[in-house]
Amino acid sequence: MPPVKSHPVVRITLRVVFTALAVFSCGTLSWLALLRIAILRGRRGDWIAFWASLALVVCAFWTFSVGDTSEQASGVDYVGLLILFSLALGVPAYYLTVDIRLHRTPKAAPAPQPRIAAVQAELDELSDLLRRDQDGRR
Repeated sequence: MPPVKSHPVVRITLRVVFTALAVFSCGTLSWLALLRIAILRGRRGDWIAFWASLALVVCAFWTFSVGDTSEQASGVDYVGLLILFSLALGVPAYYLTVDIRLHRTPKAAPAPQPRIAAVQAELDELSDLLRRDQDGRR
């Protein structure tokens, strides 16, 4: 897929916004960054990652609702927090990696140089010189 064309300021602003959303919401809005990647690249794996992150956020909130209603946190609550904090750290790292690679311009490969023909011509010339030298000695 060719790199996406956009102004560098817009790209950096979007990176900051989507990273901040994921981190400062403690992972609850991390699915937005994955939605952007899925829309930009359109790959099946990106869509699976988006839907999985959205499902994990829903599961995390579900663990808070089924936990004990007492003041003290239970083990289920800690599982929900672990899910959210994992999303808050993992999704921005993945998002930044993919987005930077997506917008990187590919470097043009150097044009093949006609070295083989030049080397062949030099070898032919050397062969001729050697033959003349050997013919001159005989």
